[in-house]
Amino acid sequence: MPKFKKWDLIEINWVDSYMMHGWTPLNDSEIDVDHSLDHRSIGYYVGETNRQISIVQSSKTFEDFISESETQVCGIFTIPKKAITKIRKLTYAKV
Repeated sequence: MPKFKKWDLIEINWVDSYMMHGWTPLNDSEIDVDHSLDHRSIGYYVGETNRQISIVQSSKTFEDFISESETQVCGIFTIPKKAITKIRKLTYAKV
């Protein structure tokens, strides 16, 4: 897995889980749902462990704060590394 720096913009392709609620016939055609399990998430890298990686969708502008400890984020999303199928750093233009 590539190494990222805090606040790198990254794209993660990952596989989700699926659960059907209630009693369902075993031969129900909805059991084959492979097409709906692939997801793509984009966010700012904020950290990882040996089991998971975390991104955030929004943060306050970094220049507004005196120190990193005062940065506020919204939408922290953690994905198990075993579920990740592809990950890459994105580039963007500043406006």
